[in-house]
Amino acid sequence: MPESPGWLFVFTGMLLVNVPAFNFIKVIMKTILLSVAFAGALLSFQPERPQLLHLSHLQAVAQERVEVKPEALPEKVRNAFNSKSWAGWQILESFLITEDDGTQYYELVVRKMDEQSRIKINSEGQVLN
Repeated sequence: MPESPGWLFVFTGMLLVNVPAFNFIKVIMKTILLSVAFAGALLSFQPERPQLLHLSHLQAVAQERVEVKPEALPEKVRNAFNSKSWAGWQILESFLITEDDGTQYYELVVRKMDEQSRIKINSEGQVLN
């Protein structure tokens, strides 16, 4: 680099700038201001936070759950369960569920070997799930 009185080489970021000596302070101040502005912009950035649910926004689903012995299930429900699609499955528990709007269905907890599942059947014998 040539050495000449009155000129300084200032390293600003990735650029090597040739400036007169009397502008040296201006260049340094601009570099500092740009660095502070950039750092401030980075620090002020905040990722969007997920909204928290308030309990006032939730609606409770009221349902009445009454245990029913598998032998006491209505005939249409037993016939729906004994169809070919559920062959080999065994009823572990059964419940009569009444929703808050008055609709009723039977929920059967069933098992076949290692698998366990729940079946919802209405009183007419239609499988709901």
